[in-house]
Amino acid sequence: MRTSQLARVPRQTEALLLGGLGVAAFSLTLPATKLALHGFEPTFVSLGRALVAAVLAVATLAIGRPRRPRGAQWVRLGVTGAGVVVGFPLLTAIALQHITAAHSAVIVGLLPAATATMAVLRGGERPTFRFWLACAAGLLCVLAFAWTQGAGGVSPWDLLVLLAIALAGLGYAEGAALSRELGALPTL
Repeated sequence: MRTSQLARVPRQTEALLLGGLGVAAFSLTLPATKLALHGFEPTFVSLGRALVAAVLAVATLAIGRPRRPRGAQWVRLGVTGAGVVVGFPLLTAIALQHITAAHSAVIVGLLPAATATMAVLRGGERPTFRFWLACAAGLLCVLAFAWTQGAGGVSPWDLLVLLAIALAGLGYAEGAALSRELGALPTL
C-alpha cells in the first residue's frame, strides 16, 4: 500500500463507523415516534424532535462559528428544513397513528432511492436506464407490499409515508448540494 492509501484507511474506517451509527440511530426513528404517539399528538412529537435538533444545531454553530448563508442559500436551507425537519417527521407521525412502525419502515426503505432521484433531478444529471429501472422496481415492490398488507389497496397512510419520503429525499438532496457551498456545519 502506498502512503496515501494508508492515510485514507482510518478516514474510511471512521466514515464507515459514523455511517453505521447514523443508520442505527435512524432505524429507531419510527419505533420511537410510534412509542411517543401513545402519550402525545403527532404535531407535538414532530415539533419536539425539531426543538431537540435545533438546540443541538445552535450549540454546534455557536462553537464552530461557520460563515452564514447568504441570499438564495437561505431559501435552499428552508427547503432542506421543510423536508427533513418538518415534512418527514410530521407526516410519518400522522401516518403512524394508523399503521405499524414495521409496515412504515418497509415503505421508508425507499428513502435512499428517493434521495438519489431528487439529487439527479436537481443536478440535471442523466442516469442510466438501469438507475430508473432499479428505482421503479423498488417502488413497485413497496407498493405491492402495501397493497398486500392493506385491505386490498394502498392506504392513505401509505401514501402519506410516500409523501414524507419524497419531502425527505428533496431535503436531503438540497442539503447535500448546499453543503458543498456552505460546508457541512451550517447546513445542519
